Amino acid sequence: DWERSFHQGWYLLSLARSHRGAARSQQQQQQAKIQDSLTTLEKAKARTKPQYDPELYIRILEELRQSYCQQGNYLTAFRVKQERRSIEQQYNFRAFIGAGRLQPKQQVTNPALPDLDYHNSVTPAIAASGRQGDVNRLMQRMGRSDHKLTVIYGPSGVGKSSLVQAGLIPTLKQKTIGSREVLTVFQQVYTDWIPELGKELAKSLAEKKLIKYHGNTLETTAAILKTFWQITEDNILVVLVFDQFEEFLFAAKDRKQRMVFYEFLKSCLNIPYIKIILSLREDDLHYLLECNRLIKLDVINNNILDKTILYYLGNFSPKQTKSVIKSLTEHTAFSLEPTLTDALVKDLAGDTNEVLPIELQVVGAQLQAEKITTLADYIAKGPKEKLVERYLETAIKDCGEENERITKLVLYLLTDENGMRPLKTQAELAEDLDLEEEQLDLGMEVLVGSGLVFEVPEYPADRYQLVHDYLVSFIRQGQEPQILAELKLTKEELKQALHQEQKERRRAEIAEIKALSSLSQALLSSHDQLGALIASVKAGKRLLTTEVAPDIKQQQVNQLQEIINNLQECNRLEGHDAGVFGVCLSPDGKLITSASEDGTIRIWGINGKALASCRGHNEQVFSISFSPNGEMFASASADGTIKLWQRDGKLLKTLRGHKNQVFNISFSPDGNTIAAASKDGTIQLWHPNGTRIKTLTRFGPANFGISFSPDGKSLAIASEDGTIKLWNLDSSWPKIFNRHARGVLSVCFSPDGQMLASGSWDGTVKLWNIDGKELNSIDNYGLSVYRVRFSPDGQLLALASKDNRIRLYNLDGIKLKTFRGHKGSVCGVSFSPDGRLLASASVDKTIRLWSLKGIGLNTQQSHTGKLIGFCFNSTGKQYASASEDKTVKLWSLDGTLLRTFSGHEASVRSVSFSPKAKLLATASVDGIIKIWHLNGALLQTFPAHGLSIRSLSFSPDGKILASAGNDRIIKLWGIDDKYGQDNGVLLNTLNGHLAKILTIRFSQDGQMLVSAGEDKTIKRWRLDGSLIDTIPAHSLKIVCLRFSGDGEMMASASADKTVKLWSLDGKFITTLQAHQAGVRGVVFSPDSQIIASVSADRTVKLWTRDGKELKTLKGHLAPVCNACFLADGQTLVSVSEDGTAKIWNIDGTEIKTVGGPINGNTVVDVKPGQGIVTRGSHTTTCDLTSDLKDLLLKGCYWIRDYLKHNPTLSESDRKLCDGILPEMLNRE
Repeated sequence: DWERSFHQGWYLLSLARSHRGAARSQQQQQQAKIQDSLTTLEKAKARTKPQYDPELYIRILEELRQSYCQQGNYLTAFRVKQERRSIEQQYNFRAFIGAGRLQPKQQVTNPALPDLDYHNSVTPAIAASGRQGDVNRLMQRMGRSDHKLTVIYGPSGVGKSSLVQAGLIPTLKQKTIGSREVLTVFQQVYTDWIPELGKELAKSLAEKKLIKYHGNTLETTAAILKTFWQITEDNILVVLVFDQFEEFLFAAKDRKQRMVFYEFLKSCLNIPYIKIILSLREDDLHYLLECNRLIKLDVINNNILDKTILYYLGNFSPKQTKSVIKSLTEHTAFSLEPTLTDALVKDLAGDTNEVLPIELQVVGAQLQAEKITTLADYIAKGPKEKLVERYLETAIKDCGEENERITKLVLYLLTDENGMRPLKTQAELAEDLDLEEEQLDLGMEVLVGSGLVFEVPEYPADRYQLVHDYLVSFIRQGQEPQILAELKLTKEELKQALHQEQKERRRAEIAEIKALSSLSQALLSSHDQLGALIASVKAGKRLLTTEVAPDIKQQQVNQLQEIINNLQECNRLEGHDAGVFGVCLSPDGKLITSASEDGTIRIWGINGKALASCRGHNEQVFSISFSPNGEMFASASADGTIKLWQRDGKLLKTLRGHKNQVFNISFSPDGNTIAAASKDGTIQLWHPNGTRIKTLTRFGPANFGISFSPDGKSLAIASEDGTIKLWNLDSSWPKIFNRHARGVLSVCFSPDGQMLASGSWDGTVKLWNIDGKELNSIDNYGLSVYRVRFSPDGQLLALASKDNRIRLYNLDGIKLKTFRGHKGSVCGVSFSPDGRLLASASVDKTIRLWSLKGIGLNTQQSHTGKLIGFCFNSTGKQYASASEDKTVKLWSLDGTLLRTFSGHEASVRSVSFSPKAKLLATASVDGIIKIWHLNGALLQTFPAHGLSIRSLSFSPDGKILASAGNDRIIKLWGIDDKYGQDNGVLLNTLNGHLAKILTIRFSQDGQMLVSAGEDKTIKRWRLDGSLIDTIPAHSLKIVCLRFSGDGEMMASASADKTVKLWSLDGKFITTLQAHQAGVRGVVFSPDSQIIASVSADRTVKLWTRDGKELKTLKGHLAPVCNACFLADGQTLVSVSEDGTAKIWNIDGTEIKTVGGPINGNTVVDVKPGQGIVTRGSHTTTCDLTSDLKDLLLKGCYWIRDYLKHNPTLSESDRKLCDGILPEMLNRE
């Protein structure tokens, strides 16, 4: 691993330097070369590990910083600079870190480099903090029973966090207190402190390898306290550290919120062997008095500010400072002359005879930057004020040349004429400069990160203050006249003066978008599909708020479209502490179980949510299998046992009998027998009640795989001797299949029981009939196949391979797909019961879920182009889909393909069933209409419109077909079998709409036609073409019109979030208003008593015909397009944009969900009997923003479960789609 890291890192660094060199020499290609350099450097950074070669890693970071500066992305460049300084400090390349937080020292572990004799990871960090004595005293407190609570306090910049993180915690981790081991839990995030504390506790338990507690759910204070009790009863001392606790006091604005913490604090103090540390600023210490007033804390005598509890951390004395300087520099190449140390300490101490730790770090960092090591150099370039002045200039330059003026103005505003350092919020600073707050983000982060400005947490907004008084004179001296003149400019003049800075800020934002785009491409090329999608969505989100050229937006739209089109990995489950050997989906498709080298079984929801962790095995778990009814599962382990578990993870039975490791298990189809294959060479059969039925001993060496036949009469066994043995349970001797060159690792039956598949160490998969004849052999490139499985339909084979890949083949041995992304060998695969999902388990500790959309039968049945039209028949039991591939397909409600209609020469957009469901009308974007019999026969073809047709509607008797579309014209056509295929009898043409017509509908008696669309009006027509009237109906476009079955009422649905009811003569009756987004469709029940409306707010609402809301049906994850009542009037089918159909009882009970994403498209309209329209992938330059929003919506749908449930993601990534899904679901 280190060797690969070393060579890849140096290669990529050299390549990036060449790109940057080219960028400097070829101005016309500068930005492209810089982007190439950034992409290469980000790859180098990702593939290089600092512990192997810190010098290489530091060089990469410096090149990366310079490249981001060249690009104008100053904020990212500054963050890289901070990271570089932190790494330099950790590996003794840097003595002083400036304003950064000290980290524990690290050991170089590259065996190719000489031993640099760095000290261990704890002691230098303590020495570097200058707080060895403080750490020792705090350690003494941890060992005393009279110190349950410690409150560390001191002024800002004194080093409280560094003391805790770089000194106390590393020491606690390496020592015992009395006879007890120590578990430290560190908390620094308080916006949602309970789940964050749970995560930190889980992280600490994992570090300590306390696996018995891994199954504990830590999402409530009760669960956390219960775990604390359990831990302390196991002879472990818990030290709970709340750092920067003032953040909690400001985050919890409501007293009730703070009371929850105070109650938790009280409960913790009452648990033996728990110590609590609070660390906060001296100025905020008084806030703790509230705790004394609100809650009784007997353990600390009801006085949280007792002097025995408080621990003051002050500034350094001159003697301490000298010691700290010696400690910081002695293991680095930067050493100071003793006379320089004396002069420096004298300067730093000044009249107060105290040294502020942060000032020591800032001045020391500038000394190192300028390589000042002698007193003579210091006299020439100092004193400290000059060094800080240049440190300040460096920080201002870090903001970029175009932002320097704004940064200087901000610093000036943080001073006053009396030499004071006023506290100001970012909003106040922005108002003084007449800027938006966001325009100060860059400068404030750099100034705070550089240690020149303190960020003081306060409510309702944080305030900022210069770090030291002596900065005031420098900032004002010599610059005051110029800055005052600038501040006296009129607001308009100031806007003009800052216009250039704003342009440069936009350039930096564009550079960041390009960097994210490059990162996305790099991740995609390394087969991290989810990471690539996240990076691309981030870039897309920023594009929505950044003014960029159309070509940049087009490029990002194209990239996001490409990623979405090629997505296969749909989730990643992480939580195991070691490799995952087995994975199994439950028969109902709702649960996933995984078996791991860490000795645990984990249970996950199909959405990736971790539900339970099952502990019981003493060694690694190889395999896992659900019973046919899904109520229990069995696990096989290296400890020689099989364990039976309830579906919820409760242990039921332990089956003992094998004398060696158990590799695999299989349930009989009736669930009454469990067969187990073992390294001891035997096969054992068990009843689920724990009774051993039989032991078979004639199977030679170790047996790795086992499978019951679908009829339950036979067992197939995969053996180490290279054979498959097929044993009929009624026979005394098995059939032996012997064609593998090495041991067979896996075997399984096809769903029809007529074939066997076997995977072997020899790198092949073989297909056999049940008589032992080899039907096919699939070469897996000579790489071991650890697991082979048939798809539920028996048409696909999934191979889990040693080379980190999963390969899918058809039964002819043709490779259909390779899934890449795992970082270690793939040991297990499992299909979902519906065949739409494949789960894989790997030694890289992950389970990955892969969509099988577009593979195997999915490809043969699905459209090859984008789906853009859809409609139900009148009964709701069949539907038709229309596509850009020029075909229409007929489906049953359960998703079975019934027929394909081919013949159009352009994309098909509109479809409509005749009333008796014998005919199907289809219309393409070239204006052609075709009439089909449902048996597939083409009856008529005729040109109808000059532009795309948006809506079709049959008259109640089926003899007239109405068509309308983008040309704003309605045409009525005579439909009869006697007409030839090239004729369409035009009966009438209706003109009058001022915009595109989106919906048309015949009245129940067939005597009237209504139409509506983007002009917001409803027009009523006689069939002779005369207009009855025009109704100004809605404030936004009208998308659907429907008549009640009794013919007495009409409903209109609009993007204005309402449904309106009208009498047959056009008089307004009432408005149905409750949806939170545009209404997409409306339908009446067969008896006309109930109305269903569907909306972009993802709900279906049921109403009475007088406008009273009855029910809201929730469950769709995407906007609902429309609905259709079945003939019984008691059942409703609804369809959402992601292609999911839900079947409901009208009492609101969900009966079934069918379908899923329709070829990755977004459905935007559906009309039972008339049609759904979806947005495909075609992008036009006139509406790139709309296309981008659609793609972001699709991307967020894809990763929503991953973002919500994967524990490794940052909080910002977890909230990536917060501003996309809710907002875009409501867009129109």
